[in-house]
Parts: sequence; C-alpha cells; structure tokens
Amino acid sequence: MSSQIKAIIKYHLRANIKNKSLYFCFFSVLIFVFSVFVLYLHSNQSYINNMIISITNLKGGVGKSTISQNLAVVLAHKDYKVCILDTDMEQRSSMKWHGLREVKPDIPVFGVESEQINKVADEQNRQYDIVIIDGSPQLSKTATKTLMAADLVLVPITPSSLDVWSFENFLERYEQVKDVKGDNIQAYILLNRYTGNTKLDKEVMDVMGEFDIRLMQTTIGQRVAYREAPTNGLGVIETRDQKAKDEIMRFAEEVESILTAMAQN
Repeated sequence: MSSQIKAIIKYHLRANIKNKSLYFCFFSVLIFVFSVFVLYLHSNQSYINNMIISITNLKGGVGKSTISQNLAVVLAHKDYKVCILDTDMEQRSSMKWHGLREVKPDIPVFGVESEQINKVADEQNRQYDIVIIDGSPQLSKTATKTLMAADLVLVPITPSSLDVWSFENFLERYEQVKDVKGDNIQAYILLNRYTGNTKLDKEVMDVMGEFDIRLMQTTIGQRVAYREAPTNGLGVIETRDQKAKDEIMRFAEEVESILTAMAQN
C-alpha cells in the first residue's frame, strides 16, 4: 500500500473519530439541557394530593353546585385527578350534571348519604388528588360532617342581606369544627354573582371582610354562562364566554395556591 493511500486512510479515520466525538458531545449537551428543563418544571409544579375541599353554606341558592362543578373541571384540565361528592339528597345537581357530561376529562360524581360523608370522602381521598364535596343547605349533621371531612372550606355568598344573616349561623357551626380540627382546616368566603356595581355589593364586600374567615380575592360574576354550561354537563372554561373563563381560572389558581401552601405547612 502506497504512503499516499495510507495517509488518506489515516485522515478519514481521524475525521470519523472527531465526528463521533462531536456527535457524542452534542447529544450529551442536549440530554443535560433536557434534564435541567425537566427539573425546572418539577420544581415549579404544584404538588397537591389527598386534599378535600368542601363547598358549603347553610343557605340554598348560593351556587354551591355551580362552583363545585366549575372548580372540578378546571382542576381536571390541569391534570389533577378529581371527583365530586354530591351530598344534596334532594337536588342531586352534580349527579345530574355528570349524567349530561359527554366531553373529556371525565369527572366522577358520587351521591353520598349524610351518614357516609366522612367514610366516602376518606376512601376517595386515597384514590384522587382532590375530592370536592358539593354541600347541602341544611342545619343538620350533614353540614357538620361536610366540615369535618374537609381540609379547605369554601363558602359561596351572594350579595344579599339574607346570605349575610345565614352566614352568621354557618360561622357558629364552623367555629365548633375549628375547635376540634385546629389548623387542619381553613375556610374562605367566595363572593358569587358579584358585580361590584351596586351599593349592596360593596356593603356586603365590606361586611364579609369583618368576619374571621378570609375573603377570597377572586369574585365570581353574574353571567349567563354559569347557567347554561350545566345543562350540557360543561364547565364555563369549555364554553365561549371568555370573561367567565378568565375569572373561573383565576379562582381555581387561587384555590391551587391555598392548597399548595397548606400542603407545605
């Protein structure tokens, strides 16, 4: 073999080795960058699991089922495993809503009798990241059990004097449960069907701010989408009403932040 041919072979061998080294370095860097990105997402993701949210009020007609369904839909779209416990034995609104729901993600709804609330909530809490209890409007053991089962209590209030008066009864019941559970339960007031445009709206906002239970920063407006969505088994984020979508997303994100803070304590 001539010296010229040997030189050509050596040149190609060196080039081949160099190219392989470059490829190896490139893929190593790529894998490193991907790993850092995954760790970044991991560190910034909210890890919420085994949490029970009770949406309750002793007064009917304040939007408990509407809030329960819409919160569940948003959380499910965020890839949380969510279910609803429907405790209203007369209306069964959330169960009817589930029967009409034909879109993904699926959100299981379980009808629960008063005596079984704590037992079923505890069982489902092992299966789901978040269990939402759709409370019933009554001054009974059901209300107490709904509170006892919860990590977080959300109390929908509409801007009316009747709601403010009934809330005082609820607050008495909540404080009894708080004495038993201590820091293992937190509660927030959610102003529902609130526009902020009337004198009564502003007065109710001021009065609610005087109670020991904190007021959520997000308010839910008076919108047609909240009445229409349940008839198709939907949440408002699955409709075209952008204002309703935006505010229910803000509400869900606020709930998420509260749950995250609770999980870290």
